[in-house]
This record gives sequence, structure tokens and C-alpha cells, in this order.
Amino acid sequence: ISLFFTFGITKYFFKYETRLSRPFTLNCFIFAVILINTFIINIKIPTVFKAESILNSFKDFLIPPAELINNYALTIKSTISGTGFLLPPAILILFVITFIIAYYLYKLFFIIEKKIDLKLVKKRVSNNSSLIFGDSLSLYPLIFFVAVNGFVVILLSLELPVIAKIIYTLFKTLEVESIFKITLLSETNIKLFFNIILYAVIIAALYKSLKKLVYQLFSHMMLFNDEIIIIENNLFIHSETRIPLNRINSIKFTQNIVEKLLDIGSIVIETSDKGNSITIRGISGIKNKNKLIMEKIKVGIQQI
Repeated sequence: ISLFFTFGITKYFFKYETRLSRPFTLNCFIFAVILINTFIINIKIPTVFKAESILNSFKDFLIPPAELINNYALTIKSTISGTGFLLPPAILILFVITFIIAYYLYKLFFIIEKKIDLKLVKKRVSNNSSLIFGDSLSLYPLIFFVAVNGFVVILLSLELPVIAKIIYTLFKTLEVESIFKITLLSETNIKLFFNIILYAVIIAALYKSLKKLVYQLFSHMMLFNDEIIIIENNLFIHSETRIPLNRINSIKFTQNIVEKLLDIGSIVIETSDKGNSITIRGISGIKNKNKLIMEKIKVGIQQI
């Protein structure tokens, strides 16, 4: 209901334009995540297992994540119950606010992309080329990447203490410390070792997320009437790839189910150079870009 009314409200207050669909899709994505979270309130994972059950053998590993999910579900349920009849209008108001924020953020990105396009066009040698479109990469792959890394870090933070305890108990039972005269196998040292592993994983996840953020924000794809230019920026590496349209053998567009809903995807370009293919991931508005690229390639073939 909130989505239905909000789209009407946004069309009334804003002049409808193509850019309106992208912030609206982002907002739908955010509220889809919220909707999925509301189903969690009905989840109750057992934390007590029968002695003869096979799950009882793994209870030390299963109980920490089960308790975390149960507590999270209880928090959501308490929040929803506390709002009462104010929840439906609150969702509508929140949707409108988040949409307006998303709308102006996309508008800012559009202005920045225009300036980048103008700057890059000025650098081109050929005066006969005209820009068809220029666009930065979508941030959705970054969101999924951060979500997966966050899940891994949370899972490790729950399970590594259990693993440390099991290893200490095993060493103590086998009397490894007294047999091999090793004084470093105390419970404190083993916990410290696994904490270091956890911190290393967190640092690696943060570094990769930062690298992904820079790549998604500052990489750029441009289609001219005679070539495609792909500008890739990582933390320490900058590269620019120019692909003449008349050297493209084939283009393949790929999307999974989620990417289809968000209208993003990947492009795989195979050129006339043997074994040379270029993959560009996280392209927004891929359906429209697919159409534009194919039209320009057809025009290039006709000219040949």
C-alpha cells in the first residue's frame, strides 16, 4: 500500500523523468529488506536439543547464532508492537522521506557524472565523435558485497570462541602442554590467537569494501558513436580501456534474478583480438544501455 501511494505522491511533487525510476527502485529495495525483516518475527529457533539428536553434537556451534537470531526477532517484534496503529502512516512517511533523500542523491550523482563526461570528452582527440551516454557503476554490488562480508564477520565472531574452547579442551585432555613442554597453549593464548584471526578478517573485509566502494564510485563507462571507453579506478590503480565498435565481435549481457529487479547487470565484450574479452559488472539501467550499444554496433556494421 505504501509503495502504491508513494509512487503517486512522487509523480505529483516531481516532474516525471527517467532518473525518477532509479531512486524509486532504490527505495523499493530498502523497503523490501525491511519487509523481509518483518517475517523474522515469526522465527523461533530452538536452543535446546534432545540428547539422542544429531544436532545435540553440534549444539555449541548452533546455539550462539540461534540466540542472536531469536534476540533480533524479539527486538523487531517489540518495535512493531510498540508503534501500534501508527505503523502504516509511519511507513508511508518514512518511504516518502527516504525517496526524497534518494532522489536528490541521484540528482547529485547525475551532475557529477555530467561533469566527468564533459571532462573526458574534452580529452578525446577525435572531433567527429559524439557522446551517447556516460554513467558510473551501480552501488548495489557494493551493498551485497558488504552484506556478505558482514555476515561472515558476525558468524566468525560467534563461532571462533567455540572453536578456541574446543581446541583448548582437546589440548588439555591430551596433555599436549606437559608432554611437549609448550607453555603457550594456555586458554588465554588460544583465545588471543583466534581473536587475531577475527581482527585480520575484519581488516581484510574493510579493505576490500573500501576498494569496492572506490571502484563503484569512480569507475565510469562511456559510449560514443565510434567506441566504448571504460575507466576503472581502484585504490592505487587507474586504467582506461578504449574499444572501437568496429572491433567488437560479440556482446553478452548477463543478469541474475535480483539484478533483473534492480535493472543492473554485467556486460561481456569480446573483441577481434584472440582470446580478449572485457567484463564490466554493476551497470545500472542495463536494458536501455544494451539497446543503445546494439544500435550503434549495427550502424557501424552498415557503414563497413
